[in-house]
Amino acid sequence: MIKILLKYKYSILWVTIMLVCCTIKIDMPKMDKDSFHLQIPHFDKIVHCVIFMILTALICIETRYVELSNKIKILIISALFGFTIEVIQYFEPWRSFDLWDLAADILGAYLGILMSKYLITRIYK
Repeated sequence: MIKILLKYKYSILWVTIMLVCCTIKIDMPKMDKDSFHLQIPHFDKIVHCVIFMILTALICIETRYVELSNKIKILIISALFGFTIEVIQYFEPWRSFDLWDLAADILGAYLGILMSKYLITRIYK
C-alpha cells in the first residue's frame, strides 16, 4: 500500500490541492467601475480544464506505460472525481454545481491523457 502511495505521490498531492481549492470560499476583490481589470470569458472553465489535464497527465506519467484500457479507466476515474467535486460544491453555500465545469473537467482529463504520451517519451527515454 505504501509503495503505491509513494508511486503516485505527486498525483495524490495534486488531488489534495484540487480538493482544497475547489471547496474553500474564495473572495475576489471587488472592482469599482473606474478601475481597469481584465475579464476573460469562462475563465473558470479554463481553470477546470487545466487542473484536470495536469491530474491525468501526472497519473499517466507516474504509471509510465499506459495501455488504452488503462487510459479509459483513468478518464472515467477523473470524470467521477470531477463529478464528486461538483456534488461537494452543490452543498457549499458559496459554490454551485455546474455541468459545464464537469464538461471542462472531462475535456481536461482527455487532453491530459493525450499530452501524457508525449511527456512519457520525453521523461523516460
